[in-house]
Amino acid sequence: MMNRVQRTILVCMATVSLGVSAAGRAGAALTYYYDPDTGTVAIDTAGTRSGGVYIFGLRLNPQASEIRFRTEEHLRLTNTTYFESRETQVAEGSLSTNIVGYYSIGEVLPSGLSEETWLNLFDDENYPCCYNSADQGFGHDFYTDVVGGGKPPEADFVYGLPNAEFDNRLDLIDPDSLTWAEQATLVYHAANGKVDLVTNGAEGGYITGYILQSVGEFMPEHYKAPLTVPFSQANESVIGLFADLIEPGKYKLGKILEKGMAPEEFEAVFTKATFAGRAGFGSTNFDFETQGLPFAIQYVAVPEPTSVTMLSILLIGSVLVRRRSRRD
Repeated sequence: MMNRVQRTILVCMATVSLGVSAAGRAGAALTYYYDPDTGTVAIDTAGTRSGGVYIFGLRLNPQASEIRFRTEEHLRLTNTTYFESRETQVAEGSLSTNIVGYYSIGEVLPSGLSEETWLNLFDDENYPCCYNSADQGFGHDFYTDVVGGGKPPEADFVYGLPNAEFDNRLDLIDPDSLTWAEQATLVYHAANGKVDLVTNGAEGGYITGYILQSVGEFMPEHYKAPLTVPFSQANESVIGLFADLIEPGKYKLGKILEKGMAPEEFEAVFTKATFAGRAGFGSTNFDFETQGLPFAIQYVAVPEPTSVTMLSILLIGSVLVRRRSRRD
């Protein structure tokens, strides 16, 4: 069963993305271009409400056309793992930042298509199937330009490319080359209630998101997210974040719990504490019930009063010895 957090993030990525457009209509925001000489498809985000897009994609209707995408020519625009390349669909989504500019997504269509074919290839009226959960609520052309901004303006389709340079990056990272975490740890400091997120170590690596849930025991006003991203949530019951990549390391989440908890109290706080390694497009990508990995738990006790006293004496003694040495 889909949990509330999974449903929330999918609503952001899917339901909000129901900006399905009919080709060639006026007043478009996102623009798709097609070059009949090479089969290149390009996007221009300049007209969108935010100036960019978080998710975009094109889906072919195999029932209405024999045209298929040439997946071997599909170009990645960002470092995201949300990249889909199939004969009937090409799509990309960034959870960290919006995609801004004029980009080629590659020579993904056959060359020589007529203008009429291009303008009708992704037309609503030529798509006989309704939206359903199996296709994530996406139509055959979709995009999101504002997270939580509702249905975006209908996209435009233009035959031919403008005379402009592409903004494609050359420094992208292949997600297949990265080490994805198989273990991550939540460290609780009983002395102050601070919690650390540790994703490095022998079985650590990159992650794409995490979910912490409790029965109203978090203190969200003290929460510090590892990254500033649009898909982030923090309240008394849920703390979560989704991104393209969260690099291996130690992240201080802040004083999100009461201080002085016993080990068993700390462990009992979480009704859920899971993280996701590599993710991508799919119906179970944010299903932390089945796809999430459990966090390891580490408890750092409050120092005993005698230990603190002894440490203070040692530090004071060390200072006195240094002072005497200087006088001598």
